[in-house]
Order: sequence, then C-alpha cells, then structure tokens
Amino acid sequence: MGLFRFIGRLFKTALILVIVLVALVAVAGNLSDEFKEFVDKGRETISEELFKDGGALGNDKSSGNSGSTSGNTGSSGGNNVSEESYTRNASIQLTRVRNHQKVNRRPSNYLFDYVYRDVVNRGTQMKWQNPKSPVDNINQSFGLPHDFFERSFTSNAEIRQVAERGYFRVKNNVASPDYNRLIEISKYITKPIYEMIMKKVGNDRSFQKPIDELLKFCQDIPYKIPADVFNNKQTGGIFPPSLALTNGYADCDTKAVLFASVLLHNPRYKIVFITIPGHLFLAVKGVPKPYQKHITYRGEKYILCEPTGPARLAFGQDGFSNYTIKNVEPIRGYYN
Repeated sequence: MGLFRFIGRLFKTALILVIVLVALVAVAGNLSDEFKEFVDKGRETISEELFKDGGALGNDKSSGNSGSTSGNTGSSGGNNVSEESYTRNASIQLTRVRNHQKVNRRPSNYLFDYVYRDVVNRGTQMKWQNPKSPVDNINQSFGLPHDFFERSFTSNAEIRQVAERGYFRVKNNVASPDYNRLIEISKYITKPIYEMIMKKVGNDRSFQKPIDELLKFCQDIPYKIPADVFNNKQTGGIFPPSLALTNGYADCDTKAVLFASVLLHNPRYKIVFITIPGHLFLAVKGVPKPYQKHITYRGEKYILCEPTGPARLAFGQDGFSNYTIKNVEPIRGYYN
C-alpha cells in the first residue's frame, strides 16, 4: 500500500508540474483553445485536491456539527422544507478572487457565492444554497406595516399581534425588532455557513477559531444601513439574516443578528447584545485573555465582539475608546 501511495503522490506532483508548464505556454499565446480549456480544468482539479482529505480547509470527513443536532427545533420560514435542502452542496475553498457577494436567484432556490478574507487575509470562497420559498416567506413577512404608527388599533393585543407577525416586539409602548425571533427563524438559513466555518477551522474544539473566522466573514460584507421602508414594510433599520444575505449588505445590528444566528448552532456559545448610543454589537461568554476587552453580566464575563466592519477588529476589540452601555440583552440559543 505504501508503494501505491508513493506512486500516486508522484503522479500528482508530475501532473501539477505539467499543468504549470502548459499554463506558462498558454500565457504566451502558443496553445489552442482546447489546451487552454485543459489547463483551466487542471487548475480546478488541483484546487479540489488541496481542499479535501485534511488539506487547506480541513478534513471533509469532519461533520462541522460540533455540539449541534439534527432536531426539528427552529424555523424553516413556515414551509415544509428539510434541513438537508439548506446544507446540500455547500462548499468552501481558498481563492484569489476579490471579495464579492453574489446571489443567483433561481425559481426554486437562491445560490450564494460569497468571498471574504480570512484571519490571515487569504481569499476564501463560500458557496451554498437556500430553498427559495421559505426565504421569501421570511423576507416578505418581515417588518411593520408602512402605516403602523398611523393606524387606529382596537387593543394593545392587536398592536402586539401585528408587530409580532413582522418579527417585531412591543415593550413599554415601543415597537422594535425582536432579535431573538430573528435568530430563531434563521436557524436553517445560516446552518450551511456554520458548517463551512467549522470545516475550514477544523473540528478541534477550539473556542476562538470559529469566532475569528466568522468575524471576518461578517466584517467583509459591505456596510449599508437598510432603508426605513423596504418591501413596503417598516424595517426599523435592520434586516433579518435572510434579507442581508440575499441583498449582500448589512449594518451593525443586522450583522450582530447574522453573527449570532451562525455561531449559536454550537450550544457551547452564550451571547449578549450590547447597545450603546447609535450602535449595537455583541459579546460572547468566555475567559478573556489579558488583551481582550470584556464586560461582566450577571456575574459572568463576556468578551467583546464587533462584526460590523469594515475595520477587521479581532475578537476582544471594540473600536471605541469611550462609551456608555445603554442595554445588555441575553440572546437565546437554538438549544436552550
């Protein structure tokens, strides 16, 4: 078996050298279109070899489900769609392509193609799909009616009912986005992102690696504040993860919800949202290192986490020198 393995590696090395040589000649314009096509296919083959069997992005045998289960909790947007239909064909690999957020809208699904820079500034490409019907159901339901604040309601119960239908909540006569519900309904939508992150960092029980990688993914999504009115609904200046991903942009609270909805696929993580004047970010329960900023909430330490971007702040950095915390809100996970 050792001899056959050696011969296989030798053949692969020779193939790479041949393809590199052919590529150089192709650049010089001395090859036919057929040979150029062969070179392109060769590059794809080499790329696939690099990212499998413990290659650059980890072992394909890793399930990427550290701490997660395949239960039926969470939401698929109100449609009878299997969880597998969200995670099928998801892939992640290194790339030299520039950052982008591309979405191919097909009759039955959304095909996502996102490129970001990882913790060591390598181009990383994620491709995955979501079934279209449940995603559209969330996107169309989200938000308050455009005339919500001008309507005459018959009771407080009716006000709450209308708000909750759009994933808002009413507290102290103020309607605001319900962060916990936005995360809950995004469980299946963000599951492939979690699995790709875990495949890339490796399923080695590291506490910080998934956080670091997910931070870069979120920070590289273009920053843009959602319109106050979108799809004829009042948004409160936030998108649920489904709208952020299909539109390819997000602001601070949108990215905080997106980040949490991905990371909470692992029940080891506990998250709180932190509101300061004009901004929202989050913190993750853990043991802070000397250089990591943190808060203490209900006797537990939470390390600051800033996914907003475009500054690529590390875990434990917040980007602010002086601020007053207005509110700290605990976020429910999928498994508690």
